[in-house]
Amino acid sequence: MSQAVAPVVQVGLVAALGAPAELAGWLAGELGGELAAAHPQVRWEVRAVEDGLVQPPADDDEIVAATRRRLLTEDWDLALALTDVPLEVDRRPVVGSASPVHGVALLSLPALGALGLRRRALQTALGLVRTLMGSGEDGDADDHAAMGRRLRELATDPADGSAGVAFTARVLTGNLRLLLGMVRANRP
Repeated sequence: MSQAVAPVVQVGLVAALGAPAELAGWLAGELGGELAAAHPQVRWEVRAVEDGLVQPPADDDEIVAATRRRLLTEDWDLALALTDVPLEVDRRPVVGSASPVHGVALLSLPALGALGLRRRALQTALGLVRTLMGSGEDGDADDHAAMGRRLRELATDPADGSAGVAFTARVLTGNLRLLLGMVRANRP
């Protein structure tokens, strides 16, 4: 009797040439191992690629868009761009940002500092991937069940079933709810 093969979640690490690419190469193995230990219900494939993505100067929106294009081209489930561009929110430096809607996260290497770079990069990358997966912070049973469903959705090819249809329905109802909220908020 053969065991069912666990579905695969593919994560792409995109980094510019040089130090970011070296870190991404190391991070691919470490991140894959950490994710497999934390979420064994799926198999994790983490792959590092070298790609400058955008020409400086570029803002985080441009980097997210370029990373999203690479994610779609490579058919990854999630993508993490390691950038040497400092990221800011309200003029304050941030280590990373995640866009679950796009399945893309950014990790700013300058914000990690020089000492303990690999350890901090791994911990930040884990947090960003968990954010992309929709993980809650408290880790209760409902969060674990939701995480399991989300991982199965990520690992399942939309052609294999109706997961794409369900997602589209959620997007449409979410957009309708947003539109109604905007209309209500702007009533004179």
